[in-house]
Amino acid sequence: MNEDLGKKIGVHEDGRGGVAPSAPEPPCEEERQRIEAVLRFFLAGCTLWQKGARDEAKREWLRALALRPDHGESLRNLGLAFLAEGEPALAAAALAAAVHHLPEEPRLLLQLGYALTALGVPEKAADVFRKVADELPAAGEAERGEAAFGLGLLAARALRWKEAAREKEIGRAHV
Repeated sequence: MNEDLGKKIGVHEDGRGGVAPSAPEPPCEEERQRIEAVLRFFLAGCTLWQKGARDEAKREWLRALALRPDHGESLRNLGLAFLAEGEPALAAAALAAAVHHLPEEPRLLLQLGYALTALGVPEKAADVFRKVADELPAAGEAERGEAAFGLGLLAARALRWKEAAREKEIGRAHV
């Protein structure tokens, strides 16, 4: 096998006439420092959040994302912070971005479903809950149960919205 091609596709000869995956190259010093900084900012944000310093926590997660925009856990925490602060649009955007980087994470998908519910887009929320309940192999029994709960919550809200609309129409008919 051509050694340059093997490096490009991440395999090497295994000594038995076949190929095996190559070990990843260790990160260079600059990359290692960047990874450490991302983790420091992320953990500082978690500590600050636990202490009630919400704005400072969000700043630390944003610092982590400035160095590594694909840091799913920082995106998740920002989304949950926005959700806790009553900002469902920002929460849904951050959580959707996190899902892009951590697509098989059932808890994250459930959190996105709740943000979409709070945002008032029940169809999208239901799609997310159904994915956890029916399609996601990594979802355990607890996550599947919570997804079913989310779907039930959406169904109950839809029924309340229909009843409210019907009462409004009845009220108009009597005027």
